[in-house]
This record gives sequence, structure tokens and C-alpha cells, in this order.
Amino acid sequence: MYRSQEPLRHYQDVFISGMATFSSTGEYLGQNLLLRTLVESDYTLDDRLDEQQKPIVHYLLKKCHNDEEIEIKKLLIDYYLAFFKRLYNFVYQTAGAHMGVLFQDNLRQIAKEHQWQFQFDPQRPPNYAEYSLGQLRDELPVLLESARRFATHLTDAQSVEAEMQTISAQFSEASKKT
Repeated sequence: MYRSQEPLRHYQDVFISGMATFSSTGEYLGQNLLLRTLVESDYTLDDRLDEQQKPIVHYLLKKCHNDEEIEIKKLLIDYYLAFFKRLYNFVYQTAGAHMGVLFQDNLRQIAKEHQWQFQFDPQRPPNYAEYSLGQLRDELPVLLESARRFATHLTDAQSVEAEMQTISAQFSEASKKT
């Protein structure tokens, strides 16, 4: 076993799923472990699995009640919510409470026009269980762009971009591509 003398400089969450394997007589034979990590581009690593490995991974994830999709939904909501809140606060501080309400109404109207479920409320965090992963991936970028345009109409593009950069700087490059 190789052990590096270098200290770890980067930590990343890893999800582990596993189950024990027993013989027909109940004798312990070993275990199957599956380590997963979120990567920049969805499931490209899964695409590299061969036809024997794919069903094993799927079975272990299903059998072990893996919460990978829930974690991705939480990540997406948290990521976009940071921008929504920043833009909402920017609009509120720049143009007043009435415009803050109109900011929310604008996002609700866009969601309604597209028959989307996602609703931004600065006082109540969204429940990730209410949305499918596909919905979040489709809806959140469009709503964020709409929020950006709304804020830009009230001030100027440079000020809004500075607000966006303030939030963007807090995220790693990998999370921006999720």
C-alpha cells in the first residue's frame, strides 16, 4: 500500500453503500461496498462501467436506499437559493420593499407561465422533496436569469453582475457546473 507523505489538501464528500454477502447456509462471505462522489458532469463515471458492473451498482444503490439524488437536489436548491436571496436583498435595498415584493411576484409569474412548481420565498426555504431533479435542472437556471434581468432593469448590469460575482466566488468551479 502506498502512503503519501503529503497532507490531504482537498476534502470531498463520499457516499458509501454496502451490504454483507452470506452463503445459503448463512456463513458470512464478505461484503460489497460502493463508494460514490458527486462529479462535475452528472454520471459520466457511471457511463464507464461495463455491462456487468452497471446492474451491480444499480442494485446496491436501490437496496441500500442511496440518497444521492436527494443530495443533488439539495445542492441545486442551495446553490440557486444563494443567488435568489442575494438578488432579492439587492432589489430590496436598492429600490425598496415594494420592488422586493414585485421581484417575488415576477418569479412566481414566470413559474406560473411555464407551469413550474418551484417558488422562491425568502422567508421559507423550499422543500427539496417537492421537486424532481429534472424539474430543478430545467426551472432554476431560467428563474435565475429572470431574477437577474429584473434586478438589471432597476439598476445597471455592472451592479447586478457584481452581486452575482459575490455569490459565485463562494462556490467551487465544480458546483457551478452541477
